[in-house]
Amino acid sequence: MSKIRPIDQAIAILERTHDGDDLSPTHLTLLQHAANGFLNEKGIEKVNEIYQQVMAGEYKKPYLQGVEFMTNDHEGFIYFKDREVEHFSGFYMYSPAAKDYLIELQDKYLFMERNGLEDKSIHDEDFLEMYNAENIGKLNTLMNGSAIIFSSIKSHGASTAEYLLPGKANEDDVWNSEYQKDLIQQFDYIRVFNTSIEHFKFGSGDERPATADELRLMNCSFDYLKKNNRLESLGKIEFERLDNLPNAEEDDEEIEM
Repeated sequence: MSKIRPIDQAIAILERTHDGDDLSPTHLTLLQHAANGFLNEKGIEKVNEIYQQVMAGEYKKPYLQGVEFMTNDHEGFIYFKDREVEHFSGFYMYSPAAKDYLIELQDKYLFMERNGLEDKSIHDEDFLEMYNAENIGKLNTLMNGSAIIFSSIKSHGASTAEYLLPGKANEDDVWNSEYQKDLIQQFDYIRVFNTSIEHFKFGSGDERPATADELRLMNCSFDYLKKNNRLESLGKIEFERLDNLPNAEEDDEEIEM
């Protein structure tokens, strides 16, 4: 490991990256912690790794949430291969729902590249027709003549999370999902979450819960399929749930103190 102090490495990195503008937001935050002496051994090793890359002219922003070709900047803008394609708010950036959307954006822009459609917008009707035709074809291949069952969830606290779960999800399935846990964690000052679960079927034949790969493809084409009435609704559940409420015993203990 280099003998240069992390704070001196941080200064050198900033000088070589336009005051950090060329770094990923997470790496810039890491340098700020280095400057304040807040790093543990793992953090020191990471700063040294970034330092070696920057000094060698080999630094590249890591892909956002590990989704290939997708990066972000300090203002929340999202890029596909350095092309600005979207903007995320801070709390949403690293959520499971954001990762689903990043995969969808990646898939659409890769389709655009493969088919020479760079002059199109991913919101153009003709682009969506071509993209979804290919995507749904992949989905049908995976389904292999069966019908898949999945659930669309919308849960609202201070913000709304929308996501898909396999099978006929119930209230407990929702509350145990990574999506809902993330929403509650982000807004832990909210006590009431209003949630709806709508069950859907796509395809014909023997019914079964959607697999992870099928759900990924469905995420990319859900809005299109719903808009064109190609999904069969199997019913909707709406409920209100309290979370993070102190129990009565805790309240009593606080009063006694």
